[in-house]
Formats: sequence, structure tokens, C-alpha cells
Amino acid sequence: MLDAWFDVWDRLRLMFRSAILGSVTVTLAIGCGSVTANKGDAAGTGGAAGTSGAAGASDTSGAAGTSGAAGSSGAAGSSVTGGGARGGVDGGGGASGSSGGTGGAAGDCNGTLALTGGYVGETPLGNNMVPLPMGGAIADGTYDLTEIDDYVPSTPGPTAEKETLRVTGNLLERSFMSNTDPGPSYYRYTTTTSGTQWTWTYICQKTGSGPRSYTATANTISIRTGNYQYTVYTKR
Repeated sequence: MLDAWFDVWDRLRLMFRSAILGSVTVTLAIGCGSVTANKGDAAGTGGAAGTSGAAGASDTSGAAGTSGAAGSSGAAGSSVTGGGARGGVDGGGGASGSSGGTGGAAGDCNGTLALTGGYVGETPLGNNMVPLPMGGAIADGTYDLTEIDDYVPSTPGPTAEKETLRVTGNLLERSFMSNTDPGPSYYRYTTTTSGTQWTWTYICQKTGSGPRSYTATANTISIRTGNYQYTVYTKR
């Protein structure tokens, strides 16, 4: 009887042990890690615009504007879990400077030369021979128009003129007015002589140059102004 009880007890103990082992719960904890991907830093700033070129002075071109400075680069992005860093976007270059100013307009003649002589009309000299130009040294000084001589077949016109020349080395100044012109005109020239040719080249007001056949004495300058006409200037 006692043996049977111990047998039952052993069976119950074995069953109890199996129940305990079978009731063990294995828990698998899966961590939910969070991954945060940081973006790259902000884009770099653009470069500053270039400065404008200065306006040109009279008869000259303005200087070109300077180029803008290069934009700064963006900073490197922060590191992210599970990925590489990404840098910020580079800033763009600055805008180019504007072009230089335009050149100034051609200057007017600045200066005056008083017209002191009276109006001179054309004088007919009939069949007299047209004198040949002889050239010569042109003395510095101020000369007033004193004669306009017409030779046949040239005939006098209705126009009367006032004119004054001032010679200073190779510089020639000229004031002119006619009875049909509302006011005096002032011109300046550089001049050269070669043989019987006296060449005037405009400094202001107009452009170009032209030779004039002439004869010079100590006190006069005679310029051939046509095939049959001479204009005579007398030194003051």
C-alpha cells in the first residue's frame, strides 16, 4: 500500500515539473530604434553684385564695371544614422558689374577772337593776270581781312564779310561773319606749310583738313580762294 502511494507521488512530481517547464514564456523584445535623417545645412548665399563702371569723361569711354564676388559655399550637412553626410548647396556667383559710361561728345571750340575790321566786299580787277602763289614764311600775329579780289571771269557777289586770323606758330584761330550770317563763328586749326600750300586741320567744331595756295609777306597773307579769286589779310 505504501509502495503504491510513493509511485503515485513520483508520477505527480514529474507531471508538476513538466508543467512548470512548459509554462516558461520566452519574450522576445524587439527594440523599435528610431532613425532620424538630418538634411544638409542651408544653401550658401549668392555673391554680391558687381559695381557699375564710372561714366566716361568728354571724348573718352567709361571704365568697365567690376565682376561680382563669388558666393559662399554651404556648410556640410550633419551625420545621419545609417547614412552619409550631405553638404549644403554652393552659393551662386555675384552678378557682373554694369558697363562703363559712354564717351563724352566732341567738344565745342572754347575761345574768342574779336572781329575788329569792317565788312569787306568783292572787288573786280578786270583782266589783270591772276597772280601765282609764292608761299613764304607766315609771321605770328593778328590779321584782318582787307581785300577780296576777283579776276575775270569771276564777278563780285553781293556778300560782304568780316574775318580775323590769329597765327601763333602752328596754331591758327579764325573768327568769321558775313552780312547774311546771324553771328560770328570761331574756329581753331593746326597748320602746316609745304611749298606754296598752307594746310589747315580742324581742332574743334568740324573735322577734316584742306590745303590753301598762299603768298606771305612780312605784313600780309594772300590766300587763293578760287581759280580767279584771292582773299588778302593785313597784319595789325
